[in-house]
Amino acid sequence: MGFLSGDTEPVLARLESEMLTASESLQFERAARLRDRIAVVRTAAESQQMVSERAEDFDVIGIAEDPLEASVQIFHVRRGRVVGHRGFVAEKVEDLSSPEFMRLVVAQIYGAVGTEVPRRVLVPEVPADLDLLESWLRTMRDGPVDVVVPQRGAKRALQETVTRSAAEDLARHRLRRAADHNARAKALTELQSALDLREAPLRIECFDMSHLQGTDYVGSMVVL
Repeated sequence: MGFLSGDTEPVLARLESEMLTASESLQFERAARLRDRIAVVRTAAESQQMVSERAEDFDVIGIAEDPLEASVQIFHVRRGRVVGHRGFVAEKVEDLSSPEFMRLVVAQIYGAVGTEVPRRVLVPEVPADLDLLESWLRTMRDGPVDVVVPQRGAKRALQETVTRSAAEDLARHRLRRAADHNARAKALTELQSALDLREAPLRIECFDMSHLQGTDYVGSMVVL
């Protein structure tokens, strides 16, 4: 957990100490396994992109959207290194302004159980009800939290990178959606032919009735 949070030095120090102890105790096989583990940890640590000169913790949120959906990407920076990222595509079911949507996105990200709230959250624009949102995040973190829009420098460049990642993910989602639509259209056409229907069905209702020897009737309907 410490390593995944970017805290690699204590992990390496502990492994090196265990390797030395094993070697001094003539446990050479254990020492060799620890040596190999140290090499893997160092390689993984080097692969983590350094994005800040300071050992600081923050998340970066990027958004790309169209009238129907929005792609959200979150990069996690711990001790100045990008240690992970995640994303999702959300449907726009409400008519919200951009600041209101930004507030909803932040609330959805950090409202999940077990989600770590960092010291700072970088966003592409100021969310609605910023003071209330920051107060809620501070309660979740049990410490100070700032939600800010980076204006210049490395953080601004990283913000633009995360936004581009969101745009690329949205483009991939559109391609998958188009492929799914084509597959559904083909399946409906085949169903129309198999059932000798005048038109392809746009709605299919399936009913299931159950009972216990003629009593306690229960019915259910599934809509396709």
